[in-house]
Amino acid sequence: MPTREECLFGYCFAVDIGNFYVALLTTFFTALLVVVAWQQLRNAIRQQKLWATLQACDRYDSDPVISASARIFYNISEKRISFDPSREQELGDSVRTVLNFFEAISIGLKQGMYDEDIIYEHLGSIMINRRKELRNVDNRIFKEYYECLTTDFIEYNKVCDKFERRRREDANWKS
Repeated sequence: MPTREECLFGYCFAVDIGNFYVALLTTFFTALLVVVAWQQLRNAIRQQKLWATLQACDRYDSDPVISASARIFYNISEKRISFDPSREQELGDSVRTVLNFFEAISIGLKQGMYDEDIIYEHLGSIMINRRKELRNVDNRIFKEYYECLTTDFIEYNKVCDKFERRRREDANWKS
């Protein structure tokens, strides 16, 4: 291979032109591989986040404890069943279970573990409606938990506020 003399900062050395081009191409393709690998890793992380979000949303319906609690919460709030004061503890446990689930979802959103759009589409209306029911239903347990929203279920309360704003924006955009 032909060589030629190069000088850099006053130091002269012989450069093998063929090896120079091989090193340059190797560097280029290595950088390209790093970029492709980084992009694939980002896509894999995104897919995992979406999958985790769908699994978390599914728990609302598939987990027997959460599902039963949600049913009691809903039925009392919609007056589909009459409130039996002797079952006050059961109602309190049900409300707490549902709110703890929503708080866990909200914390996951805050930490970037879940996709906000999927949570909004799957659980947004339910989360907002359960909060409204706590405020509007004339029941001591509901009132107590509504008062706790700003102290014990802070992230859930913030997510509900955000989803309500988003719902209003969506309604304005569609009209």
